[in-house]
Amino acid sequence: MILKLWGFEVRGPNPSETPKYILVAAPHTSNWDFPIGLLCKMLYKMPINYLIKDTIYKPPLSWFFKWTGGVPVRRDKSTNMVEQISKTFKEHKEFAVCIAVEGTRSYAQKIKTGFYHIAQKAQIPLIMCKIDWGQKQVVFSSPLDISTMSLTETIDYVMQHFQGTAGKHPQQSIFSQVS
Repeated sequence: MILKLWGFEVRGPNPSETPKYILVAAPHTSNWDFPIGLLCKMLYKMPINYLIKDTIYKPPLSWFFKWTGGVPVRRDKSTNMVEQISKTFKEHKEFAVCIAVEGTRSYAQKIKTGFYHIAQKAQIPLIMCKIDWGQKQVVFSSPLDISTMSLTETIDYVMQHFQGTAGKHPQQSIFSQVS
């Protein structure tokens, strides 16, 4: 109901029908993407986790981030996150994690590749999630098996899938740029 009040329409298959997946979310240009994502999580009853930088995963908000599925990530040094998340996928019958592929709300010249390495190592599909502020839509894709795709093929696919999708602050997204 809140999404409708904000003028957003949610489209596409329900991701929670897939037991294991990485939700590739883009563009990520504003803190407002977070409540949109949480509302979609509630709408589709998605038992999904998300990565959040550890510098904001502190009291008094840490309890909220934990309750909503937040997993703190240290970005100042390598923590073998790909290995840790891949292992978690293998240990559970059902598990999902949302990754904002731009890795930041600021402009990034290229997308991060951790999602690809996790999906390959854990042998799980990707589900794309467009948060399009221009069209006021959140659009989920069907699961995409990337087991036979190279890193370059996957990056090209993701770039093409999200190309032209307007973030809340389009100038801060690689996907808003003309190719």
